[in-house]
Amino acid sequence: MKHHHHYFHFLLSRKISETKALYSVIFLKTLAVSLISIFIPVYLYLQGYNLSQMAIFFLIYSITAFIFVYVAGKSVKRIGIKKSILIANFLHILGYLALAFIPQANYLFYVAAVILGAFLTLFWVPFHVDMADNLKRKDIAGGVGTMNIVVSLVAALAPFTGALIASVSFFTLFIISSVLILISSIPLFFAKGIKERDSFSIKETLSYVNYKRVTAGIGFGGEHLIAGIFWPLFLYLILNLKGLGLVTTIMLIASAIFVFFIAKIVKKAGVNRILRPATIVNVIHWPLRLIKSLAIPLHVIYAFIEDLTKYPYNIKSYMVGKQGKEINAIALREFLIQIGRAIACIPMIFFPSFTMAFICATIFAGIQFFYSFEKYRNMN
Repeated sequence: MKHHHHYFHFLLSRKISETKALYSVIFLKTLAVSLISIFIPVYLYLQGYNLSQMAIFFLIYSITAFIFVYVAGKSVKRIGIKKSILIANFLHILGYLALAFIPQANYLFYVAAVILGAFLTLFWVPFHVDMADNLKRKDIAGGVGTMNIVVSLVAALAPFTGALIASVSFFTLFIISSVLILISSIPLFFAKGIKERDSFSIKETLSYVNYKRVTAGIGFGGEHLIAGIFWPLFLYLILNLKGLGLVTTIMLIASAIFVFFIAKIVKKAGVNRILRPATIVNVIHWPLRLIKSLAIPLHVIYAFIEDLTKYPYNIKSYMVGKQGKEINAIALREFLIQIGRAIACIPMIFFPSFTMAFICATIFAGIQFFYSFEKYRNMN
C-alpha cells in the first residue's frame, strides 16, 4: 500500500511543459466539443426554436463572451492560466447541462447562452495567450500547425459518433461531452504553473487597434458564427442527423490531411500571399452554398478554404503582441471576434433566412481581405 502511495506521489510531482499540457487539453477538449458542437443548432431546432430565436441565443452568447474578455484578461494575471482554464471548463459543463435540461425548463435556453458565452472567452483568452507566449520563442508557423493537426485529427473522429449518439438521445450526448470536458482538465494539474508577465490593460489593448485588425477580427467572428450555426442546420435539413455527422467527419479528415502541408506552404510563400487568394476563394464560394446540389461538396471543400484562412489569421494574431504583453493583443482579437459574432446575429433576428445568413457570411469573408496587407518585421 505504501508503494502505491509513493508511486501516486511521484506521478503528481512530475511536471510537464505548459505547451505539452495545452496540447493535451486541446486534444481532449476538441474530442468533447466535436461530438456535439455541430449538432447544437439542430438540437435547438428540434426543441422548436426558429432561426430568429437561435440568433437571439447566439447574440446573448456573443455579448456575454465580449464582456468576459475583460474578466478573462484580469483572471489570467490574478489566478493564472491553469486556474482560469479550469474555471472555464466548469462553466462549459454547466452550459451543456443547461442545454440538456431545456425540455424541462424553457428559461434554461437563456441561462445556457450566458454560461456558454462566459466559458468561451474565459477558456480561449488564457489558452491563446499561453500559446502565443510559448510559440514566440520557437517556430510559430510550426507550432500553430501542430496545434491545428491535433485539433483536426481529434475532431475528425467525433461528428459521426456524435450523430449516432444524438439519434438515440441528445441528453446522453450532452452528458458524455461533459465528462470528456472534465477529463480534459486533468493535464493542467501536471503542468508547470505560469502566470502572465504583464497585466491586462484596456489602454494597451486599444493600442493594437487598426482598421486591418478590426475588419479581420469582425469578419472572422461573423463568418465562423454562420459557418458553425446556420450552415450545419441548412445541411441537416438537406440530409439528416447521421448524414450531417458523416459529411462533417469526411470534411475534418480532409482538413487533417491538408494541414500537414499548409505550414510548409505558409512558411515558404509567406502568410499574406496565402491569405490573399484564399480570402477571395472564400468570398466566391459562400453564395454557392445556396445551391442544394453543391452543399455536400462545398462542405468538404470548406476544410481546405478554412485552413488557408484560419491558419494564417491565427499566426498573425499571435505575432501582434509585444513579448510579454500577448494578453492585450489576444484580448483585442477576442473582443473583435465577439463583435463580429454579435453583428452576424442581428440581421438574422429581423430577417431570418439561410439566404440572409450566407449573404452576411460573404460580406464577413470579404472584409478579412484587408488583413492580408498588414506586414510585420518578424514575418515572411
